[in-house]
Amino acid sequence: MRTTQTILLSWIFAMGFARSQAPLNFEELKATYDSSLQDVVRDFNASSAAAEKHYTSELGVLARELQKLGDLHAVVWIKRELQRFSAMNVIPDDALAPAETAIRTLQERYRKGAQKTESLKARKTYALTSTYLEKVDYQIRLHTARNEAAMIQVMNAEIQRVKTSTAFTTALACLNRQPAPAHQVAIEAKVAPGNVALVTKGALGIAENRSFEMIDGNSDKYDLKNGFSQGRCPADFMIFLAHVYTLDRIRIKLNELNDQKYTYRIETSVDTENWLPLLSQEAAMVSGWQTHTFPPRAVQDIRIRGLFNSGGPHFNLVEVEAYCPAD
Repeated sequence: MRTTQTILLSWIFAMGFARSQAPLNFEELKATYDSSLQDVVRDFNASSAAAEKHYTSELGVLARELQKLGDLHAVVWIKRELQRFSAMNVIPDDALAPAETAIRTLQERYRKGAQKTESLKARKTYALTSTYLEKVDYQIRLHTARNEAAMIQVMNAEIQRVKTSTAFTTALACLNRQPAPAHQVAIEAKVAPGNVALVTKGALGIAENRSFEMIDGNSDKYDLKNGFSQGRCPADFMIFLAHVYTLDRIRIKLNELNDQKYTYRIETSVDTENWLPLLSQEAAMVSGWQTHTFPPRAVQDIRIRGLFNSGGPHFNLVEVEAYCPAD
């Protein structure tokens, strides 16, 4: 009796194991992969389109600001760039220096963003495809055990299709051309006299409203409505300097009219990606001119995070100045 039960249980277990190891529905497996790959492509195409829209929007803002400054030559160039920006044309040598630097800064940020998007898309495509190929290879081994030559031939053809597909080969090529690690890239920091955070020295400002007011060099003419850059708290104010500078002092002026008091933080970067804390002005609320000195550090990008304004929902930044140790 025990022998009969043992044989019966062994047969039931064997049948269950065989079912669990049975080949999957190949057409469903293939359809799932193709659908997932289409989702990846669609999502990243949407991301790229959004980045392109943001880039053209920033160029439009830059054109309006430069027009106010009378740099009409640069405005004409930007309009041309808006029409064919994807070609990333080289800026003419006769473009004025401030406009040239500002446009190059936007272009470089767009390039970096596009490269990040391409790399992430490649990693997702490669991971998805590798998993799929492993599943197909496993199914081939199961069919091989059953001597099902026709299915083996179909699946080998599928592996060849996927490995030679544009999506997979493009992803593989992207992953094989990774940039050098950041710590291997030498940073050459310049030292220059005077305030280097000026539009006339090639700096670019980005804010929610009136981006160029905080780097126009005018810290005296302002009221409760005009003469300062503004953003709704918490707000980011970005200043991209023309070069990597060695800085040891940053000054900012906050709109103190109507007895407004503020809290904020300042961060710096050399690549617009890795941000280092510089200082936190959160323990006490301040207003007017604020001078911050610190051990010399390489800086190309300054980010001021406006956290709070006692006088309203907006952070009002009149002027930003940045100085090298030589000054």
